[in-house]
Amino acid sequence: MQYVATLATLFVVSSLVQISSIGQRTDRVLIDLFWALGASEAVDSRFVFVDIDERALDKIGAWPWSRTTIAELIESTRVSGANEVTVDALFAEPRPGDAELAQALGEPRPSVSAITFALQGSDSVRTGVLPPPLASDGTLCAGSPIFPRAVGYLGSASTLSKPVVGHVTPRTDSDGVVRATPAIICFEGRAYPSLALSAYLNATDTQVPIELVAGDGPFEPPFWLRLGQFEKFPVSATGDFLVPFDQLIDGIRRVSAADVIEGRVVLDGSWVVIGSSAIGLSDRVATPLAPLQSGATIHLRLLRALLDHSIPYFVSFANWAAFLVALIAGALLLRLASLGSLRWWLAPIAVGTVGTALLVGAFCLQLYAGRLMALSGPLVLLVASSVVATASAVARFREERTHMISRLSAYLPQEFAERIARGYRATSVDVSRQDAVLMAVDLRNFDLWSERLDASLSAALLHHYVCAATARVAECGGTVIQVTGTRIHAIWGLEAFPRRVIRAAESLIVEIDDSFPDLEVDERLPPLALSVGIEQGAVLMGTYGSDAARGFSVLGSTAGMVQGLLRMTGELSSPCLMGPVFAARVGNAASDSIGVFLLEESTTPKELFALSSAA
Repeated sequence: MQYVATLATLFVVSSLVQISSIGQRTDRVLIDLFWALGASEAVDSRFVFVDIDERALDKIGAWPWSRTTIAELIESTRVSGANEVTVDALFAEPRPGDAELAQALGEPRPSVSAITFALQGSDSVRTGVLPPPLASDGTLCAGSPIFPRAVGYLGSASTLSKPVVGHVTPRTDSDGVVRATPAIICFEGRAYPSLALSAYLNATDTQVPIELVAGDGPFEPPFWLRLGQFEKFPVSATGDFLVPFDQLIDGIRRVSAADVIEGRVVLDGSWVVIGSSAIGLSDRVATPLAPLQSGATIHLRLLRALLDHSIPYFVSFANWAAFLVALIAGALLLRLASLGSLRWWLAPIAVGTVGTALLVGAFCLQLYAGRLMALSGPLVLLVASSVVATASAVARFREERTHMISRLSAYLPQEFAERIARGYRATSVDVSRQDAVLMAVDLRNFDLWSERLDASLSAALLHHYVCAATARVAECGGTVIQVTGTRIHAIWGLEAFPRRVIRAAESLIVEIDDSFPDLEVDERLPPLALSVGIEQGAVLMGTYGSDAARGFSVLGSTAGMVQGLLRMTGELSSPCLMGPVFAARVGNAASDSIGVFLLEESTTPKELFALSSAA
């Protein structure tokens, strides 16, 4: 069926839109909106953000702080009761105080600090040293891995005695917002984890090989990063951990680094992330929840997601389910349009209802299950189906109305046919005035003949007469506006050349008179003959009657004059008579005066004219 092919085409187009840059950008906007609408304000007491803020800079000194001061900050977090310490800071170059910093990072329990990599398109700088790579079976960076490859790095200073580190290389989208970070970065065939993953491995003392395995079901992510036999984390198709933004930044306890150093903070059992939010320290990023946030909050969110096994990921099944819902809705709309049953309000209601259901479903799935949906394709399919269905319904309606007008025009003038087709309703006289040339044609003696003819033969004869007369009028530029029994009314606009009206009258009299079949009914019957009356003036035509029963008529003095002319044709033995106004317009070349007569139902004598002998 045609609507099935249309739906298949729309499905292909919407699928292409979803994988395009526009579709991906739309999906990002929707996901960001869901995070912003559903982010929780609950405080997670497990984590504390030790912030190197403006207050800390004012009390301790401008950045960069000495390595001794940083070592003192780390030791102070331990003294205050921190269980784990993660430092979002680079120590790439040897400096005074590295011995104290190395001791603070390594005792009594290793803390995790940061390194960063230069990815493709960046300068291949190599500063500091890199830590040992991840323990794996060699497949993380072999062959064609999904993880990004680095061309350079900023490692740890060689004076720090191989601290535990993780990379803080962000994944920034085209709009400048950070929504993900590479789980692993490959450099020279070796794998290095992100800061959050490294901190998680350090805190859980995980030493097992790490493998990358593909998701094997419609409910699973593209890849899993598997730690040993029982633990695994979802990884995107580009090797990223997607950052969950289901919690407002206010849901993370934040303390100033100055208060920690001064010993005024209790951190019993907390996981401390040391970072900076001070303006000018170049550690601020854009997120779906705020245009500027500390980069450390990204690692805090990922740490929380790793501990809770709640890293979000896209579910292909959810996307296909959304496509199926949009397909069903689109199929119903297109089917209704093909049957001519689609009302103008159905498509907007369907788009609003189904679209809202998809958005609410995606919102709940994202906020409560951490499963992301790509909705751009299904929404495009839904909207496109409704637009095509509505356009098809409108085109069908216009076509049917055109056919209706065409059919009604056989009974009524075009103006009134269009009014009826457009649903115009009137319960009073509805007439319009037009200055025109009015012609009335009648078939004399038909009533006498129909008494002697079979009814079917009478109908056939009448049909032949009306078809022939209508054709001759149309050939000469006229328009038939009414057929009542044997009487036909036709009009010409004043712009029409009067000779065309005369030619129509000649054709009617000569050709149609001669076209009647020879019927031997009764020799005493008068012959069938045409009567033609023509006059120019104001013509009133319109409908009258109730809303349930209306009629059409041609009214006015011009119409009355033409009716009188028809009656006089038999008395004056002239098949065509013209009124004085039209006769004056055609001149003596086509009309001959036959005298002044008082027409029936008229009180004023009129000069009448017949077709001239030359005509």
